[in-house]
Amino acid sequence: MFGKLLSAIGIGSATVDTKLNNANVQPGGVLSGVTHIKGGSSDQDLNPLYLHFVAKIKRTVETEEGSSHYYEQVSFSKVKISEAFKLKAKEEKQISFSIPVPNEIALTHYKGMALRYAGGHPLGIKTALDIEDALDKSDYDPISVEPNAAMTAFLEAMDKMGFRMAGAELEPGRVAGSNLSFQQEIEFNARNTSYASKISEVDVSFIGKHGGCDVKLEIEKKGFFGGERNLSFYLDYSNYQSVNFEGWIHEVMSSI
Repeated sequence: MFGKLLSAIGIGSATVDTKLNNANVQPGGVLSGVTHIKGGSSDQDLNPLYLHFVAKIKRTVETEEGSSHYYEQVSFSKVKISEAFKLKAKEEKQISFSIPVPNEIALTHYKGMALRYAGGHPLGIKTALDIEDALDKSDYDPISVEPNAAMTAFLEAMDKMGFRMAGAELEPGRVAGSNLSFQQEIEFNARNTSYASKISEVDVSFIGKHGGCDVKLEIEKKGFFGGERNLSFYLDYSNYQSVNFEGWIHEVMSSI
């Protein structure tokens, strides 16, 4: 009875640790690994085990003194890797998994280099161990997400046109065509482009789908009649090699 009571308040209960085979993935790819579970000092009933894709979202708080920011970890997708089961005291169990990476997921790296997020690395996998009548246990592992070949082709075109990546952020708010409650913006500085006299910055967002993605651009204009211009196009992964991205970018920026 005493051991069961201690377990119920989280003392000596089961622990969880997930090891990823490869933490570097692409949207729509596969993430695999093994989750290790070790029993505590008494038998316990475990509910189904889930892996959560989690993101660190920038929140803004407005006060009379001004605005401040903080970061909140939110789950935006989850996959069940085990049904409920009983774990005996000191028992060790391993659960291998191979799960799909969401098509719509933020990027953290580009050509092996980390994007600059003000709040630190933004994405990871959280293993949620839901213990019956006890405090939940969890384990967090960061993951790195690179653009796929089609996204890379567009980003390379931006680079060739003189735009330079200045940073990235995950902002709250749902946008058209997205299933997420937040959006990623990859910021490009226009200082070294031929459009620098009328454009200060371009924010790029990828909204992944099966077989393609929506590419959204938010263009910040300079001058008295500044403001923003928003536009988007669908990027088909099957024929991106036939698209003249540099020509399209030049046409759009020249029309600002």
